Amino acid sequence: MAPLSIDLLDALAYAVGIEYPPAFLFLIALIGLLFILFQFSVSISKFSDQIKALAQDLALLTDQVNELQAKLQSLSEKEESKK
Repeated sequence: MAPLSIDLLDALAYAVGIEYPPAFLFLIALIGLLFILFQFSVSISKFSDQIKALAQDLALLTDQVNELQAKLQSLSEKEESKK
């Protein structure tokens, strides 16, 4: 099995124009690594956008809670002053 893969590596390397087959193997590994890094970059960008949207939603909800608490406090004070 190993000799077949070595022959295949040699054939592919020479077909691409690379004289030294281990360099072709290194090139394939480098391309794979770049692809993985690109995928990580896309994922981080997507997560960054999601975090930004969640932070904005949290700020809006916090503001609404604060407004409702202020209204409740105001109504509570009015009730106490009537007594």
